[in-house]
Amino acid sequence: LEPAMAEKMTGASGNSFSFGWGNLERVQAAIELALGEGEWLLGKQFSAADLLLASTLQIAFVAKLLEQSGRIGEYVEQAMAREAHTRALNVELKEIAALRH
Repeated sequence: LEPAMAEKMTGASGNSFSFGWGNLERVQAAIELALGEGEWLLGKQFSAADLLLASTLQIAFVAKLLEQSGRIGEYVEQAMAREAHTRALNVELKEIAALRH
């Protein structure tokens, strides 16, 4: 996902046949296919893979590389709504505040 995002951000034209990631549209299609099987990448079980993918997709949304809609948008919203995400975000915000003082 990240190499395809970088290509789109920089306007670089990759070789979708020799690069393992293809392009952002192919990566998006692969993610949608992977999410079609269940609530999370591993079905009903949330995993570290979901944590990494959801946070990277969040960056793609903020950078306006992908629209936060459809199954991918729902997936990220669902991941960010988890209680563990809220706890982690609060820890991060405390750390940022401590750095500012």
